[in-house]
Amino acid sequence: MDAKAEIRRRARAARDALPAVVRMAWSQRICARVLALSAYRQAQVIHVFLPIHGEVDTRPIIAQALAERKCVAVPAFAPGEPRAVRLTTLDEASLPPGRWGLPLDRERLIAPDRIDLVLVPLVAYAPVGASGKLARLGYGSGYYDRFLRVLRPDVPKVGLAFSVQRAAEVPLAPHDVLLDAVITEQT
Repeated sequence: MDAKAEIRRRARAARDALPAVVRMAWSQRICARVLALSAYRQAQVIHVFLPIHGEVDTRPIIAQALAERKCVAVPAFAPGEPRAVRLTTLDEASLPPGRWGLPLDRERLIAPDRIDLVLVPLVAYAPVGASGKLARLGYGSGYYDRFLRVLRPDVPKVGLAFSVQRAAEVPLAPHDVLLDAVITEQT
């Protein structure tokens, strides 16, 4: 098993071992921290993920952003270039399912240059030297590395995770895009 696969296995096991009530409480704490960010308050277009596989539940962020009439974009996992689509409701039944069962409406594409803040899921993360940046390990499809490269350089790239997903290090490849921050229930 290669190093990335082993880190993914350990981080997913630690995340999956969290009781649902703990995951919910920690998700609420993480969402509150996101909503307090100046980058969130200033953003008009926010890219966020809908949770799968026990990830941080981002629905409170989405609900608040929609209530504030911000434009909420979510990943469009479709063949080709990474895309984002506008999400106008948390009623997932109203949208046709996309890849991995995530709702997707291809009629509402959002141009990457409109995005002001991106919230990124991850399996594991680790600091990168003294740079202040963080390495992100995803599920291995490379979607977010491709997507993060097409954003404006000034867009904050913020990972959301539980502290149990932190690794000592994450091996980096030339195509990996570093995060500006990772918000957990502790930080």
